[in-house]
Amino acid sequence: RAMDTGRLASVGTVLRIVDIDKQLSASAAANSDDSQPPSIGDLDRIVLTCQAEPVLVDVIRIENPQAALPEQRLRKSPEYLRARVRPRLPRNSEEPRDEQVLLEQLCRQAWEEYRQVQELYQNNSHVSDLPSFAQDRLADAFDAPYQDCNEKEAHLLFASHKSFWPIATAWQILCNTVREGHQMSLNANRNELLVGAALKQGGPLKLPIHVEDVDPSVRKLVNAMEEQAQCDWLSLQLDPCLDFQALLTLSLHFERVQYLTDMMRRERKRFSTKLLQRQNKPERPTLDLPTTEPAEQETPRGAWFNDEYW
Repeated sequence: RAMDTGRLASVGTVLRIVDIDKQLSASAAANSDDSQPPSIGDLDRIVLTCQAEPVLVDVIRIENPQAALPEQRLRKSPEYLRARVRPRLPRNSEEPRDEQVLLEQLCRQAWEEYRQVQELYQNNSHVSDLPSFAQDRLADAFDAPYQDCNEKEAHLLFASHKSFWPIATAWQILCNTVREGHQMSLNANRNELLVGAALKQGGPLKLPIHVEDVDPSVRKLVNAMEEQAQCDWLSLQLDPCLDFQALLTLSLHFERVQYLTDMMRRERKRFSTKLLQRQNKPERPTLDLPTTEPAEQETPRGAWFNDEYW
């Protein structure tokens, strides 16, 4: 399940457990006895280390669909989704001859899209709406795949199976970074709204403030904020999970390059349109006049998803 949109994938990856680490609570660890196995109450958490198997499966159905409901995420339900799956039948992985001829041309297009998006983010930080640390991380991620490569031959990185995936990883970092930026915006706007509502109630301020602690009218504002942020996030079409799950399911390398190229072209067009709108937006004239009444508070805006909240 995608953490940000809640949508369910139709294809899954098989993971093999290679290590189990049973971590005790602080009190249980202080009084632990190696001769006795820990009880369930002594366990703080169980950490599983897994390794992906070269096997994909089709998700036939979810056995407990009620666990995927938004209400369950609001309650932070510990229930995992249980799915019935079947092995995904491999397709013929041989590249057709006509696609072999077009692959180099497609790789040049992909490289051009990649570089244009990189330049847009690096030269227009005021439009990306990302914090400075996220911009630095994004710059490092963009540069990493071709640091040891001649720029004239950089497009060949898309042609190689081995070098293609680091580029796909860099693009996924972009998606996750933009998502985190929206999360931070939502957290700030949401917290500001909840703190303001709690202060109006009077009395000592108790942190953290939960949605259940404020008036129903404020809850509606929070819900409307999250719904609007959800629509805003989905409109970006930068899903860091499902698009890359689909990328993994493609059997032909030509199809993978084409799919990633379409993702990059879509983001270039979106960012370029946003940049043009910012440039054409008329500036408001400012007058230094004294005011006797406080300015009306702007309705908080932000991205949709808060990992700690859901």
